[in-house]
Amino acid sequence: MSLLGFVRAEVALACCVSVQFVDKWKAIYLASGVEGLKLAYKGSPGYLKPREREAVINWIQEKKTITMEELKGYLKEEYDVFYSSNTSYTKLLEEANLSYKKTHKENSAKDEVKVEAKKKEIKDLIDKEREQIESGEVMYWMQDESHQLWGDICAYVWSKKGERTSIKMSNYRTSQTWYGAVNIYTGEFILDRAKKADTKYTIDFINWLIYRYKEARHVIIWDGASYHRSEGLRTYLEKLNGGLPYQNYVRYKNKLSSNI
Repeated sequence: MSLLGFVRAEVALACCVSVQFVDKWKAIYLASGVEGLKLAYKGSPGYLKPREREAVINWIQEKKTITMEELKGYLKEEYDVFYSSNTSYTKLLEEANLSYKKTHKENSAKDEVKVEAKKKEIKDLIDKEREQIESGEVMYWMQDESHQLWGDICAYVWSKKGERTSIKMSNYRTSQTWYGAVNIYTGEFILDRAKKADTKYTIDFINWLIYRYKEARHVIIWDGASYHRSEGLRTYLEKLNGGLPYQNYVRYKNKLSSNI
């Protein structure tokens, strides 16, 4: 730019740097030529040697879950390594094919033996009625409810990087309840909205299901929610099933209702 007639101040302004910065690198160029303008910084060597890094990744992969603090402690104790940035630890975890994710709740009191026994009982019942299921005379449904909070629904949007995005919301706890069921033979999925999950809306969903498939007998497999075993639902099912005692068509501690 100097050869084109620009003064130092104009060069500095065009490059968004100070005049002193221009003077420094002009002097380097005059002394060493183009080679002098190349960056001499080579970067610092990695703390872990290749074999050590491989060993650490293998150690991580042996674990089902791991915390950042656990990894830091292991590197410090085994290799006397401590990174100043968490990015270095994150790269190790990513190389070990781990990702940061939200954990899911699991019932610690679940009895695996009982669960397997219930699965077998359901399978035996399905096998017994397989011919009717394939003909459409009997429909087996896996049913559950879902509750969507407005705060969860509106939490993710595409927006400019580096900018915080806010959405005005009067009550982020407002929710929408959904009743859904999957036909275990055809894979058909049906969905209906409700104000909440309770005995009334459970009965409404069953009535809606029957209305859609008037000619079929329905078997519904669901969880042990209180409204699935309430007195009101028991009375409704007994009436629906022609007075058949509740215990005769509700099995698995209220997790399977048949003859609906």
